[in-house]
Amino acid sequence: MLDGATMNGGLPPWEPDELGLPRAGLVSLAVIAVVFGGIYYAATHMPHVQKPLVPTTIVHMVQLPKHKPPPPLPKPPPPVPVPVPKPIVHPIIQHVSPRPTKIPVPVKHVVIHHVKPPPPLKKPPPPPAPPPAPSFNFQSYAAGLRAPIQSLVHVSRAMRMLKLEGTAYIEFTLTPAGSLVSASIYKSSGNPLIDKAALAAVQRMHFPGFPGGSDKVFALPIEILPYGSDD
Repeated sequence: MLDGATMNGGLPPWEPDELGLPRAGLVSLAVIAVVFGGIYYAATHMPHVQKPLVPTTIVHMVQLPKHKPPPPLPKPPPPVPVPVPKPIVHPIIQHVSPRPTKIPVPVKHVVIHHVKPPPPLKKPPPPPAPPPAPSFNFQSYAAGLRAPIQSLVHVSRAMRMLKLEGTAYIEFTLTPAGSLVSASIYKSSGNPLIDKAALAAVQRMHFPGFPGGSDKVFALPIEILPYGSDD
């Protein structure tokens, strides 16, 4: 084939296909030739280095005999019992004091006189019972109070001028000692001046005592006359 270079009168470029060998095959042959040449050169010109000999160790497997357990220790002999010494009992010596000899005492002969017992005394007769105390007569006691209370009545001038008269009943309470506890109009006379004069006479009275342990209530009529004592 002719390209532009042939037409211009130049030589055509070389192509391996024209020689009958492909281009890759030539390159492979060249590389192989170089490698073999290097190996040959190294084998003929390079000194031979011997590898150092490594000593070999031969290990023989030896089977050791089985270890036997030690024989058991002999049992210790039993302890010898130590005899316990018996306690020594010391006898207790009791010192017995000699008994004193009794001196015989002469026996006195007592002469017993039989005396006749006195006759039993006669019991004295019991004393006679005291006579019963006479019962207190409270009616007589109350009647004896009327005259002293009546003498203590005071008639005012107004009552005299009006010639007032009448009877008021006064109720009062006394202790056994004769103290006045209370006093009030039991029945009015109809006139407050007469009632007031009768009540004042009871309150002025000093009463005698009487037997017993409880208070007593009395009621007495007090008469007011126009000619009585003046204030």
